[in-house]
Amino acid sequence: MNQPKEMSSEQGLIESILADAETQAGALLADAEATARGSIEQSEKEAAAIGEKILAKAKLDAEAQTIRTCAKARVEARRILLQAREKAIDGIFERIEKTLQEIRGDALRYRTSLVCLLTEAILGIGEEHVVIVVGAADKTVLDDILMEDIKKQVCERSGRTVTVELQFKDSDLGGGGIVLEPGGRVRLDNTFPRRLKETKQKLKTLIVAEIEKNCG
Repeated sequence: MNQPKEMSSEQGLIESILADAETQAGALLADAEATARGSIEQSEKEAAAIGEKILAKAKLDAEAQTIRTCAKARVEARRILLQAREKAIDGIFERIEKTLQEIRGDALRYRTSLVCLLTEAILGIGEEHVVIVVGAADKTVLDDILMEDIKKQVCERSGRTVTVELQFKDSDLGGGGIVLEPGGRVRLDNTFPRRLKETKQKLKTLIVAEIEKNCG
């Protein structure tokens, strides 16, 4: 009679221990599962954050590439336009140079041009006595009549009477002349080549500004 009672007691103890073990095991499993889920969720969050960073960087890279491409296209457009305009300008000035040489070959037209150019230069110097330097090829053109025409034009436009000293260079100046004050400190080059160069440079500057504005 005592043995079955003892066995029943031992069986109850074993079952109690097993139940407690199962409870503890279940708690450990639940905790492990919760920890695992937390780790997975954290990993997913970290992966999403990394993914967003990668996407953001990729977007920035793409935008930067687009900006670089657009900038490169603008530079190329400016280069092409400038090259085309400069080529056109060169062609125009070649024709102008040819026309100026034709003017030099026509004594009447060239005398009129010389009076205008030298009068303008004398007025620019603003002195009562000036030195006019011209090329040797123009010796026959600058006679007394032409010099008097120049003085008359200066007087009419400024109200001043000027005296002029005429000098000739051995080399050709290309048409027109250079006017200096007697000491040579102030000098105004009003030759055909100089005027063409200045006009050409001004025109190119205007064209560059226009291209920058339109392609900026």
